[in-house]
Amino acid sequence: MIDPLTHIVAHGIIGCGTGLALSGNCGAGAFGAVVSEGTAELAFGAGMSQTGSATLGQSLAVGAAFGLGMGAGAIQTVNTTAAQAINYNYLLPDEKGDLINKLKACGDNDACKDKVQESYQKISDARDVEYDKQYKICQETGNCTESLKIHYDLRLALTQKGNEYFLTHRNEFELLDDYQSVFHNFVVDPVTGKVIDGQLGNNVKYIDPIHGYEVVLDTKGHIITDPLNEGTYNFYNPGLPWFGGNSLIENPLSHNHFDVTPYYQFGNAVNDPTTQNQRNDQKWMAPLAIMGIK
Repeated sequence: MIDPLTHIVAHGIIGCGTGLALSGNCGAGAFGAVVSEGTAELAFGAGMSQTGSATLGQSLAVGAAFGLGMGAGAIQTVNTTAAQAINYNYLLPDEKGDLINKLKACGDNDACKDKVQESYQKISDARDVEYDKQYKICQETGNCTESLKIHYDLRLALTQKGNEYFLTHRNEFELLDDYQSVFHNFVVDPVTGKVIDGQLGNNVKYIDPIHGYEVVLDTKGHIITDPLNEGTYNFYNPGLPWFGGNSLIENPLSHNHFDVTPYYQFGNAVNDPTTQNQRNDQKWMAPLAIMGIK
């Protein structure tokens, strides 16, 4: 399980990226994210409602920015990243781990399990609604700023944490079949420098069945971190909940909606060199791999 400090640091990384994009101020962005998220977590843990905790975190971050004498532009950046840090959490890795641990602690008490599941379901549902709202705005108006903060910034920060987690918790990860790594086997033509279709089996993918991390290794066993083939954090793992998995952690329909569809449209990261057509074409390698054709 990821500790709260690591959770807050992840938001600091996201805040830095947002701050650079907004005003070129990494420090203000990270400050807003860390102060708001840290305050909100403490307040929520002390019994304050989620809404109250979020409001308190954002207010304290902005107030601290004023107190430190930050300029107007920096304060606006702090305010934006403070709100983002709280609003776009989804069911993050530590929350997924806590959910499973609390369910295990219930033992055979079904009423206890239902109560735990319901509490996390509410958190997940609210964040899913916000995601759909921002994605709809992106599709209908072309303003994808907020949607891409989720798809690019948040997902990248969690992917980086997943790579770090893999180094000390490799036994918790499962090796996937070749056909499940089709989007992590693109190759760059050494002559033209252009991306071409890859060959399955070059890179292999591991997945954390609880936390949602994906880690891709090359043929030498090194973690791939370039945006072309790196692993990507899953808001929902591509599992089958009706066979015993938890629908808040693994769900093929939700995985397609929140993880796969935005990948087809926007790629792995802001600097992913593949085209949308290449990503769509690459998926046809999966059924071929299942039939043993590579």
